[in-house]
Amino acid sequence: MLKVVFSNGGFSAVSDYLRFLADSIVSVSSVNNWEAVLLNALSGDQEFCSLEHLSASLGK
Repeated sequence: MLKVVFSNGGFSAVSDYLRFLADSIVSVSSVNNWEAVLLNALSGDQEFCSLEHLSASLGK
């Protein structure tokens, strides 16, 4: 899914999508939910949101 989001809007689209997912979790859980905290942290990570970790793990 992140590859599709990235191909449609790049880094900022992935970051926004991760924040949206985090907000969705918070709305049914709590601000301290570990998944929401993780998604918020990843949304601010340039390497993660640019999907560099995927190409590195695939050897490309």
